[in-house]
Amino acid sequence: MKRVVLIYLVISTISVLAIFMSCNKEKIQLLESTSYNDENFEKYEYDNENRIAKTFFYNKEGGLLYSQALTYKGDDFIKVAMTSDVDSTFVATVEYTKSGNIITGIIKNKSSDNVDTITVNLDNNGFPTKYESKSDEASSVGVFETHGGNLTKHSYKVIHGDVTLEGSFDFKYDNKKSPFYYCKTPKWWWILSDKCISTQNNVIETSNSKGEKVEYKYEFNNAGYPTKCTAKSSENENVIEYKYK
Repeated sequence: MKRVVLIYLVISTISVLAIFMSCNKEKIQLLESTSYNDENFEKYEYDNENRIAKTFFYNKEGGLLYSQALTYKGDDFIKVAMTSDVDSTFVATVEYTKSGNIITGIIKNKSSDNVDTITVNLDNNGFPTKYESKSDEASSVGVFETHGGNLTKHSYKVIHGDVTLEGSFDFKYDNKKSPFYYCKTPKWWWILSDKCISTQNNVIETSNSKGEKVEYKYEFNNAGYPTKCTAKSSENENVIEYKYK
């Protein structure tokens, strides 16, 4: 009898622990769409590893402006294809190769015969430390600094003919989950593609070398993901809203 009671208590304890762990397991949410205050919006599709497979950008009437299809090999990209029926500048492919911590991209735009190249240096955590891009018309160099999984500084220099532009941006963050917190798309692509500043936390302030500043305020859902971001500068205010799947 004592043995039966003991077995029952062990089974009950295991069941309670399983329920407790299940209730406390954090729910993974992936960003389904992003909408902007100009009423344009973007949608995302994922593969079975929670990586971006396709993005679609629509105008406020719901018309498709352009889309991207991302192809992977192992943990990295091998190709990003952009298509559009309304703007030929978005009809292009970027093919990537990786050797160690260096990624080389060949950009082919269907609206011209030009072939642009980009080289990205990565740190051991997969974040970009430097990029260089070259085309027939311009060249650029950028340097990145990261801390705690977030991009904290971006310095750049662009040469276009006789014109040279250079400067830097600094970023500050909160300690909350960003909309792409659980997205497994390589970190370097997010930063270089300007999809977001970071996939770890949410930027709360950006400032540039000209002294211009933008502040960001967020609203969050019960799971701790941002649902709304209000970005305010001295000149204007923009609102971004996020929906999850």
